[in-house]
Amino acid sequence: MGGVILIFLLALLVTILVLPATRVGKRLDAKAGRDPDPAHEVVVHQLDDHRGKKPSTDDAQKPQG
Repeated sequence: MGGVILIFLLALLVTILVLPATRVGKRLDAKAGRDPDPAHEVVVHQLDDHRGKKPSTDDAQKPQG
């Protein structure tokens, strides 16, 4: 009878340890489906916005005369 209890406790322990990992994996899959822009695309858009607001110091764009 002791062996059955030991196996039951081990199975319960494994289940408790594995369930949170499967929940995290499901959440990541759900977020990937919802978010159309990957993280690097968001950063690229932020940089483009920042560069657009910054005054240009390029010589090619300065008026010549």
